[in-house]
Formats: sequence, C-alpha cells, structure tokens
Amino acid sequence: VVLRDVFDEFHWLLGSDKLLAILQQRCYHTSKRMIRELMKEMKLRSIRSTAKKDYMMWKKIHETKDRVNRDFNVDKPNMVWVSDITQVKICDKHYYICVILDLFSRKVIAYNIGPKASTQLLTSTFKDAISTREYNDEIIFHSDR
Repeated sequence: VVLRDVFDEFHWLLGSDKLLAILQQRCYHTSKRMIRELMKEMKLRSIRSTAKKDYMMWKKIHETKDRVNRDFNVDKPNMVWVSDITQVKICDKHYYICVILDLFSRKVIAYNIGPKASTQLLTSTFKDAISTREYNDEIIFHSDR
C-alpha cells in the first residue's frame, strides 16, 4: 500500500530507483529487486518509460527526408544551400562558426560566429543568406540535422 501511495503522490513519474530512494528516506527498508517485483505485480509503470517509446515512434514517423541524397552536383545557382557548424578556439575560448554554401558555386553566401552551436546561430545565418541572395520557393536547404 505504501508503494502505491508514493507512486501516486509523484504522479506516476517514478521508476524503481527513485521509489527505493524515497521509501528509504521514509524509513522503509527494502531492496530494488523487491520494488521491481511489487511494481510488476501491481502493474505500476512509470509514465516516462512509455513517453520515450511514444516520442521515438513520433520521431520515426516525422523524420525529415534527406533530399540531397549525397548528390552534391547542382546545375543552377540557388537550388541547394548547405550548412555546417564548426568549433574554433581563439585565445583559449571556444566559438562556433556556421557557414552556408551554395552548392553550385561552392562559395560562402553567409556565415556567423557565436558562443555555442545553437539553432539560433543557424537561423540567423540562414536569414543573412536569404537577405543577400535571390532564391526561389523550391530551394533545398541541407544541414547536418
């Protein structure tokens, strides 16, 4: 009964490790194995363990397709832009540089430097590229992720 009360108190988020720690704090002496067996018998499952499975399934369904397919030969400018982020060390500090290339000319069309490799760094570099180049709605933008 105590196990179910603690499990409910924490809104079904705890697994056997954390349940054991809380029960020990409350002066109940048991083992991880006993808690696992009781949880199995009482059909108690942490929400987080199923949430991860749900997330992985969602991710697989919504995974972005690689439209470049490692074919880096392009016939016209502004059809495929590619980006990469690289870490550089300057005066004992680490910085990240994000570069966008037009695959046709293989020239840099935009770059930015920031203190961390973030979505914001990539987004700001992409906005710079859009503001300096003519492009169409069918452009493919390829990044590592």
